Amino acid sequence: MKLLFFSDVAHMNKFLLPVFGGVYKALRFGPINQDGLNIINNTFAGLEDGQKPLPLKRTNNVIDFKIVNDNKLGSFLSKNAKHVLDETWNKYGNMDFMALTEESHKHKAWQKAWGNKSSNSPEMDYIDFYGEKISPKIIKEIIEKSATIAI
Repeated sequence: MKLLFFSDVAHMNKFLLPVFGGVYKALRFGPINQDGLNIINNTFAGLEDGQKPLPLKRTNNVIDFKIVNDNKLGSFLSKNAKHVLDETWNKYGNMDFMALTEESHKHKAWQKAWGNKSSNSPEMDYIDFYGEKISPKIIKEIIEKSATIAI
């Protein structure tokens, strides 16, 4: 799940929009994408009747992220998104659960949401996903014009 977060952060800082989007929550062990969690738990409302969930492989509490290139999921992703996913996998794919947790805790989006928590799983703010290289003016324009993500 943390790799979804790292992919969205990387894609947003290169191309301004996330790959996956959706609601991210700050949990004790790091960020989690709510839709991704629902897919893993087979409770995703977007599955049509008879549609099978993704063939995820779980090893030591780590979900195999490379499914993107191995099935139809990859067909709707842009070339840039696939590149970012590969970069994310190459950078973080060999880390164990605790190393990924520690790395995710370094990110300001998780720190800010966890520090201001009003619940056990506070929502993370997409504005905090952007790094210092993205100007506040650009972020404001994205917020005003975005029809696909709620920031």
